Amino acid sequence: MSKKGEHLLAKAKEVTAVISQKGLAKFGYSNGDFSIEVAADVPKKKAPPVTTSSAAPELPKKYIKSGFVGIFTDVKIKEGDKISADDIIGNVYSMNINHPIKANCEGIIKELLVAEKDAVDYGAKLAIVE
Repeated sequence: MSKKGEHLLAKAKEVTAVISQKGLAKFGYSNGDFSIEVAADVPKKKAPPVTTSSAAPELPKKYIKSGFVGIFTDVKIKEGDKISADDIIGNVYSMNINHPIKANCEGIIKELLVAEKDAVDYGAKLAIVE
């Protein structure tokens, strides 16, 4: 290959590298007696998949928490029960006193996290409400 041919090949490789780096699909260059046009298959960006889930979006979880350290007693709710913010869901027995625990939110009991006669700490999550 002649020196001119080697020079042109080197320039073409440089142009190809630039095209690749820039993500161009087509590039053209012309200068006097030299012109070049390069086309490349550039992969198109894929759109994120469309989800067609029939399930309802998950709601943020709300918790009923204990305001006392003691034993959870007199449970008045079960999973699936509808509750109001002022409903008493049970008691925490501490220092010979039954302290009522209010629901503090409205919704449906999704899950009880403690059972009757379980020991609970202050701030312990007692139930999940949706």
